Amino acid sequence: MIVLLKNWLVFYFFCVKQKTFLKKKKKKTKERMSENKNEREFSPEPAPEEKLVVLIADKLSPAVESSLAKYCKVVSDPGLKGPALVAALEKVQPSILIVRSTEVTKEHLKAGHDLSLVIRAGAGVNTIDVAEASRRGIFVANCPGKNSIAVAELTIGHLINLDRRIADNVKDIREGKWNKKEYGKANGLCSRRLAVIGLGAIGTEVVTRALSFGMDVVGWNRDFSPQKAQKMGVIYADTIVDACRGADALTIHLALCPDTKDMINKDALSVLKDGALVINTARGGILNEKDMIEMIQKKHLRFGLDVMNNEPEATSKEFKDTAISSNPNIYVTHHIGASTEQAEEAVGEEVLNIVRDYTKKAHVPNCVNLEDQSPAKYSLTIRHQDKFGVLAKCLDIISLERINVQEMNNSVFKGAESCCCKIEVDEKPSPKCIQTLQAIPEVYYVGCVAKKT
Repeated sequence: MIVLLKNWLVFYFFCVKQKTFLKKKKKKTKERMSENKNEREFSPEPAPEEKLVVLIADKLSPAVESSLAKYCKVVSDPGLKGPALVAALEKVQPSILIVRSTEVTKEHLKAGHDLSLVIRAGAGVNTIDVAEASRRGIFVANCPGKNSIAVAELTIGHLINLDRRIADNVKDIREGKWNKKEYGKANGLCSRRLAVIGLGAIGTEVVTRALSFGMDVVGWNRDFSPQKAQKMGVIYADTIVDACRGADALTIHLALCPDTKDMINKDALSVLKDGALVINTARGGILNEKDMIEMIQKKHLRFGLDVMNNEPEATSKEFKDTAISSNPNIYVTHHIGASTEQAEEAVGEEVLNIVRDYTKKAHVPNCVNLEDQSPAKYSLTIRHQDKFGVLAKCLDIISLERINVQEMNNSVFKGAESCCCKIEVDEKPSPKCIQTLQAIPEVYYVGCVAKKT
């Protein structure tokens, strides 16, 4: 009986202790949970995703800046040029630089360590050191064709002005002069022959408008053909001189590059009709200005220029080239070809498209400094599971043979369980390399073919 009582008491006290222990444990657990909850509630928010920095170094539409600011950090200063732009690039370290007419040199590209994309808010890229950008792995993109209508309209305006001397009419009226006899001697444009040199987006728009005036248009372009000419409704010319021979008017629409420097010279100008009209709304430097002055004296040509060799800065108030300003046969506008509200909106929208694609898809539309075709000699195809480290293993094996990967694209199939990787390489992988790749458990297939040249 005493033994039973003793055992019962031991069991009782064990239960009491156990109950107390469990209560304490439960209390501590609640406290810990409460503490964890408080930690979760008061833990700092994760850092927001860092935005790409965009530096705008020219005047753009305010709508462009406000749209970019939604997903980029925007720094804008339209007055940045030369050393000031170098300093800004060093300080801001943008990923993207947007310019319009501002020159981007080697020094600028060197200053922007984080710079990965330069966007020209316009068509030409002759103001950007594209070769240096390519050496540094910086994309250069432009906005081709977005201001073509604006430039074409100004070109036609120059053409009409040269024929009817509208600017001279207005000048005399403002000076209180009436001279109907002098200004009533225009030749008219209908049925006249117009030579269009350069048939890109702008040249094509000029052709459309000239044809609507009833002009006979003869065209030249590097990749032009009689078939293309027929489709456009123009006369085909094999050379620039052939296009200009006997023409009543000439208009220039070429990009400036070493090949087009002074391309329109006395050889082309001398075969135009006496008194012919010449318009350059493309780039200064394409028209040889020394030959222009000579042909004015010899053939009484008239010139309408929106661009010149020695243009003042956009902020300048003076035009000092007296050889041009004092010549009555030269009519100059202030490099305003692309300066219309419509063109500005179209270019601005294209800038936004480029930035959007680059930031969201890692793709650069209108990139001007990528190889048209990879120099790689072999194409390697690897189909593999979409798992961590598989592709890295493959690249490690390829690198052991000192093979250079020049282009690569890894496409993920629906369901994200497998991928197909296309790797462009400069040398053929050895059979051992292929076997080692095939031996990776997560690799389904490896194939290599020589690329067609």
